Amino acid sequence: MAVVRNRQPTARDDCSGGDYDFLINMGKQKYAWITALPMCFVGVTTLTAGVLSIKNIFWPLTSKPGQVFTGYLDTVLMSIFIAGVILVVFDAVRRWIAVLTALPRRWRLSVLHLPSKVK
Repeated sequence: MAVVRNRQPTARDDCSGGDYDFLINMGKQKYAWITALPMCFVGVTTLTAGVLSIKNIFWPLTSKPGQVFTGYLDTVLMSIFIAGVILVVFDAVRRWIAVLTALPRRWRLSVLHLPSKVK
């Protein structure tokens, strides 16, 4: 079976550093805030909505008879989603620092990318 690699940019790349890396590498650091600002806004609103959903919607379900499992399941799934958002933000910050400090290319790769064959 052939391995197919998808080279289309993902939302994570667009919001978390793909454009930022591109701007820095082109010498346009003064425009980097244009991509960083929306990422901060989306990150803060997503984390806030997730925490408030757990606190005000999902956790109270655990005390209602017949909806205990649903409340716990939704709480766990939302917690996983929040952890994913935090991971994306930390990975983006790590990539920004690597680009700004001109670290070697291997340090700029995303945590989620697998290394190619090593010779």
